[in-house]
Amino acid sequence: TGATERYRAFSDALDGGYEIGNPTARTEDKYELDWGLHWQRQTFSVNFDLFGSYLPDYLYRTVVGTTTPPAPPPPGAVVYGYRAIEADFWGGEMNLLWQPAQDSWFQLTGASVAATDRDAHHQLPEIPPATLAFAAGHAWSGTGLKPWIEFGLRYTASRNNPAPVDMPVFANTSAFTLGSLQAGFSWRRIRISCAVENLFNRNYHEYLSPPAAGSPASGDLIPGTRIPGPGRSVLLMISYRGR
Repeated sequence: TGATERYRAFSDALDGGYEIGNPTARTEDKYELDWGLHWQRQTFSVNFDLFGSYLPDYLYRTVVGTTTPPAPPPPGAVVYGYRAIEADFWGGEMNLLWQPAQDSWFQLTGASVAATDRDAHHQLPEIPPATLAFAAGHAWSGTGLKPWIEFGLRYTASRNNPAPVDMPVFANTSAFTLGSLQAGFSWRRIRISCAVENLFNRNYHEYLSPPAAGSPASGDLIPGTRIPGPGRSVLLMISYRGR
């Protein structure tokens, strides 16, 4: 546990609320068990990892009260703090890579984590939903410019807040799928690549994205509404490789 997490206190946190540290908190001890599998063939590889963790004094961020008069601060603002709980974490990751030809590849990756508050017998709210990503690419390494291209899809599962009383800032979210496209080439010592994220310009909300602050309004965001994920974005990268 870092000192900043134990002692900090600031306003405008988590949807305009307040947050305080817990100077009496003990160090977070963790007992973890990991298991992994790696299988490699000439054109196919598999990586699979599972883990389980037990934290007897996990610092759990939760609502500890609301502000009261006199001002400042404004009355009724939520105050978040930290309390020690017993927590279990279970999760896994996988990575499958298939290369049917020398310069072609298909990749599938996935990750999922679940965490439980042993004291309150519910899942912890600050855990992202499961994700699954697919990518397919090809390179032309035998040509002078060595161009390459990769198309990707990322699926994020839906998630409901399992403890809205403890952490009301996280709203239930629906599943969504985002596309991406990357391409590039090399010329002498210069490498140029371009990435397009959210290729189909989907409107979506990440589970862990908080709502806009209660005030003031910002652009098209009405105070208290969810902050959406970014739309289609293009990133151009140029790098130079020295001697």
